[in-house]
This record gives sequence, C-alpha cells and structure tokens, in this order.
Amino acid sequence: EPLWDCIVRSITVLTGDNSASLSMVTFFSAFVISRFVLVRYPSVVAFVLLFNVLLVDLVSSQLRSALALSIAMILYHRGGHFFRGAALLVVTLIHTASILIMPVLWYAQRVVQVLKAKSSVFIFAAIITPVLLGAVLIGPFRESILGAIGDRRAEYIGDTVGIKFISIWILYLTVVMCIGKRFFKSASSVVAFFLVLLFLVTNWMGVPTLRLVTLAYPFFVVSTKYMDREYKKVFLPICFTYQLMQWLYWGSVL
Repeated sequence: EPLWDCIVRSITVLTGDNSASLSMVTFFSAFVISRFVLVRYPSVVAFVLLFNVLLVDLVSSQLRSALALSIAMILYHRGGHFFRGAALLVVTLIHTASILIMPVLWYAQRVVQVLKAKSSVFIFAAIITPVLLGAVLIGPFRESILGAIGDRRAEYIGDTVGIKFISIWILYLTVVMCIGKRFFKSASSVVAFFLVLLFLVTNWMGVPTLRLVTLAYPFFVVSTKYMDREYKKVFLPICFTYQLMQWLYWGSVL
C-alpha cells in the first residue's frame, strides 16, 4: 500500500512525530465517517449508534481501512468514469483489501436508481447474486487470487466469529427481508445489506471476514432510518442492549 506509506511518512516529516500521523488519520476518519452518517440520518439514534466498539476499533486500530473508507465516502458519488477510476486507485493504494468498497458503493447507487420500480424479490436477487459471487471469490478462490498478485494475506489465518456475535446481524437481515423494497430507499441500505450478508456467508464458509461488518457499520446506522416504525420499536432496543454488552465485554478483556 504505497500511498498509505507516503501519507504516514509525509506527516511524520512535517510534524517530527510518528504517532502524530496516526492520530491525524484517526481524527480525520472519525470526522468523515461521523459526518457521513449524521448528514444522512441526523438523529439521537444515529448519534448513539456511532458509539460502537466496531467503529471505535476501526478508527483507532484499523487505520488503513478507516482512511480508505473515509476517502471512498467522500469520492464515490462524484465525477465521471475517469474520476471514479482514479478514486478506486487511490483507495486501493491505501489498502488493497478496500478495493471492494468503491464498486459496492457504485453498485448500490445503481440498484437504488434503476431498480426502485421493481419488486422486492427482484431487488433482493440483484443484491444476493453478486454477494454469492463475492463469497466464492473471497472464500475458495481467495488464496489463489491473492497468491497470484503476491499479497501477504494469501496465507492469512484468522478466526471466524460465533453465534453470540452474529446474532444481531442475522436479526438485522431478517428485519430487512420482512420490510422488503421499502427499505432500499438509500444506497446506504444496499451497502449495509450487501456487506453484512457477505460477512455472514463467508463466516459460515470458515473465512475470517469480520472487517466486512466493520466497514458496513456506518451504512448500517444510516439504514436504520429506513426501517418501518413497528420494526424499529423492536430492533433498536435490542441493538442498544447488544451495543452495551459489547462495551462491557470489551472493557472486561482490556
């Protein structure tokens, strides 16, 4: 990731402090991601959901992913094909694994624009089909693809997560399936559903892809805006309770 290295080195040269560059990336990413969410869903619900362990870990520990996601949020809806190609290159040079983010954002825009008059079944099929394709690429073919380009993650070994963690995401997808096409009024809803489903499928396949749900989280927060009121009354209290349990668990292991 040469652009990441260049950014960190440049800030370090200017400030004379290596930790300053990392702190600046954390602040920038937290600001951009929070602004992205609150501009689209200015509410107490969104504000509270932003204080989540996943998001804190993203902007404080997964700095390359956080920076790549922040830049993607700024650039994905701007310019023509040439500009978008350049934006994809920029994000990829910060974090190779983030090459997925820009295409998913663009595809989500197209789904909302083109398929809004279609049935719920058609829209779900349009999202689930590329998810299954992506799961095959990330799962069985991951080592071959990354090995061919010399990526160190070709031999990465990690742990999948259990039912206690994924339960809230299974509930989220269940709620979305019940709501249907009314839920997909925003590209953020499509992105959240896409990445969460991809995470659950690949996790079931034994591939450690927790980062997918971390990247999905800001879009998930925005997507709760489009839940029907009766579903919100049930889902959000469960979500807040789950978030509190995450903080309690995180505090106990630190």
